[in-house]
Amino acid sequence: MAIRGFFRPALLFVFLSMPGAQSFGGPLALDSLIKKALDNNTNIIAAKYLHSSADFASKAAGALPDPQLTIAASNMPRSSLSFDQTPMSGKSIGFMQPIPWPGKLSAKSKLAHSISDVQSENVKIARNRVVRQVKESYYDYSYWVLATKLIDENIEISKDIIEFVETRYANGESSLEEVISSEIKSAELSNKKLQFESNQKSWLLRLGHLTNDSFIVSTEIAALLPLKIDTVLPAGINAVTGNPSLARARFNISAAKNKESLARSEYLPDFMLGIDYRIRSDELTEPIGGEDFLSFKVGLSVPLWFFAKQKNEVRAKRQELLAAQAEEKSISILLQQSIKDTQQQLGSLNKQAKQYQKTIIPLAEAAFEAAFAAHEVGQIDLKAVMDDQIILLNSKLAHLNIVKQFHQTQAVLDELTGKEYGE
Repeated sequence: MAIRGFFRPALLFVFLSMPGAQSFGGPLALDSLIKKALDNNTNIIAAKYLHSSADFASKAAGALPDPQLTIAASNMPRSSLSFDQTPMSGKSIGFMQPIPWPGKLSAKSKLAHSISDVQSENVKIARNRVVRQVKESYYDYSYWVLATKLIDENIEISKDIIEFVETRYANGESSLEEVISSEIKSAELSNKKLQFESNQKSWLLRLGHLTNDSFIVSTEIAALLPLKIDTVLPAGINAVTGNPSLARARFNISAAKNKESLARSEYLPDFMLGIDYRIRSDELTEPIGGEDFLSFKVGLSVPLWFFAKQKNEVRAKRQELLAAQAEEKSISILLQQSIKDTQQQLGSLNKQAKQYQKTIIPLAEAAFEAAFAAHEVGQIDLKAVMDDQIILLNSKLAHLNIVKQFHQTQAVLDELTGKEYGE
């Protein structure tokens, strides 16, 4: 019968039998989406601005404090506010420059550069996170697109089964129950297709959010889910040290050390150098006519309250340093454990995928064909045939889901090891 010849090619993994899964839609594949997200994602843009801000701040941190300019009117008689009634009166212009103790400006500059380094690693963290999120979302979207194609193929098969059963029912060779059962199975598949299409739209919106493109549509994205799964190799010795979160933790330690050093420098005084120029009125009775005066000043700050201020500041910064060191150790241990766990998951998914490819799916295909052949000769009823059809469909969906999880887990591993996109 013609319908039997249709089953085998329709139910095989048509889009999975190629080196890579079949694509649908337009030109935006995974690489295009990642590049678009790296250019437009608002979290990355915000991280870049913060880094630029910290970079500018580091350039300003080593500069001297702003000088002070003063203008004063001195020693004017209260009764007249005149400048020519007393030789001590006059107008003056003053200039004073605070000068920190040697080493303080250097410590401030080092601290600012450490903070800039932290923000630089935050940019890398944001980029790696977005790349991972785009990959995960893309593979989810691709899964639902390709799974919907599988549903479409099975819906077509169900329509042929319904036509076949209705023909047999008209000839008195099949029961009304079989007709109704085949129609129910077809309706269930159509309902599942609606659910899958809804999931497609959800992940499409997620991709739009990540790429900062609210107008992105399915026809712009090529759904790909590569079937080739590489053997999982142990992570190299630099797997942990390359992670930007760990690098950020180390820069935080450097910043904490610089904070402590700066706090200790506050025990030392700051200098103030100043000069005043007094403009005087010309008085004939003075030995020196209205000659202008120059005054020079040297000041020194006195850290008098060090036992309440500087001492506790140093203690506080010391605690920050200890906290940063503990955090760095914690992140290092967590990364090592996470990398090992992720590699274990990849190995397990690899084995599961091969089990589906080599055993489960071939057996499910053989069971379905045997069931239909048995039904043709009246050995089993149609319900058993349709049950085997669903088993085969679910096996293929499960395999596709495992392949999706493998690529998503690989994306997680890339983020954990600090692998930059394009490396």
